[in-house]
Amino acid sequence: MSANPHIRAGNSPLDALIGMALTRFGEFAPSTIDGDLSQMMLSFANEVLDEMHEHPYWGSLELPEVESYVSIHDARPIEDTIMIHGLVAKYAIQQKSNSAEIHWPAYQRRLTSRLWHRLSGGGQIQLRPYAKAKDTNKITGMPEEKG
Repeated sequence: MSANPHIRAGNSPLDALIGMALTRFGEFAPSTIDGDLSQMMLSFANEVLDEMHEHPYWGSLELPEVESYVSIHDARPIEDTIMIHGLVAKYAIQQKSNSAEIHWPAYQRRLTSRLWHRLSGGGQIQLRPYAKAKDTNKITGMPEEKG
């Protein structure tokens, strides 16, 4: 789902997400973004995709990998909010900002909760003792069907 109100279907292009992320970080007006900054953010966006692919919930979803961004005008099938949070967090770290302490955990929470939502169908994240999981699916906690 797009975070951009002008895009009704699909996902926002990376250049729009970069503008939203830098505005959220609080140091830029979208019109002041230059080519060097855009290239750095493109690299950060590809790191976010790598982190998504490496996440344990992604592997459990058995989804194909999302292709890396080649241009800032590309759009990818990843939720805009995950990408915005990831770009803000990575930019905050790169800038050695104290706000990185807030943005990095927020990005990790968003990534984990959105992937969990896709995996579980919307259930809350719960810790289950391993012994209880004997006849249950280890991911969803739902009873396994025997047959």
